[in-house]
Amino acid sequence: MTANNTNEFTPWSEFDPLEYAHRNYSEMLPEDETIIRIFHETANKLWIKLEQFDSIADIWAWPNLYPSMLLSPYVKGKINLLEYSEANRDYVKKILDWEATWEYPSHINNWRKYNRRIKDIIGDTYDSTLEQLKEKIVVTEWNIYELPENTYPAVSSFFCSESITSDIQEFQKAINSLIWSVKPGWLFVVAHMVWSEWYYAWDNTNFPAVKLTLTDLYNVYNSADNVDKFHIEWTSTWVWDKKPREWYHSMVVVMWIKKK
Repeated sequence: MTANNTNEFTPWSEFDPLEYAHRNYSEMLPEDETIIRIFHETANKLWIKLEQFDSIADIWAWPNLYPSMLLSPYVKGKINLLEYSEANRDYVKKILDWEATWEYPSHINNWRKYNRRIKDIIGDTYDSTLEQLKEKIVVTEWNIYELPENTYPAVSSFFCSESITSDIQEFQKAINSLIWSVKPGWLFVVAHMVWSEWYYAWDNTNFPAVKLTLTDLYNVYNSADNVDKFHIEWTSTWVWDKKPREWYHSMVVVMWIKKK
């Protein structure tokens, strides 16, 4: 792992998934709601069917379960949750094994509420998605820069590639790795923070982010190999008192099909 290795940033071992998940996912932010609606609309436009994929990969998901929730109805097999941070891997395992019931029950309740909100937005297909993830998710340690090529029918990666480094070249490297991990002709969905410079996960922590503009994103995806077509959708529901990070402007969701 090459990102976040300078003295100005906090080591990944100090990332606190409890603080991060509570602050960002105890209730659904307006922009996350917009991303969920965009995902559903675009999946319909791409004629993606329920249980179409044998398996998928959710890359460096942090302590964030909603990307896996969104993709779960389209997967009849396993969701490979590939996560670099040991603390984040442990968090997800405890939530899905219900070990957190006695340790931090508010987090399980928060994710149940999140599941209900997704159901309210999209429909009854998501009635018990959180419970289904218990049987589907396989949590594995992995580095985003070293993903296996042409492996997954579908890949998701939310708020990751721009949030592990401050170097746009490293960001491009992560995006290229994500693209190469998708099987030809299949689906990729990714979400980004725009104009974020840094963020925290507990007191006195400082984690890196690439200060992306929409122009940067178009340039990165246009220069990526093997992309048939892609669609960048910018959320416009930014609310001052519910912003997830300092200095950021909005979120962006990108969906595309890899060339066959």
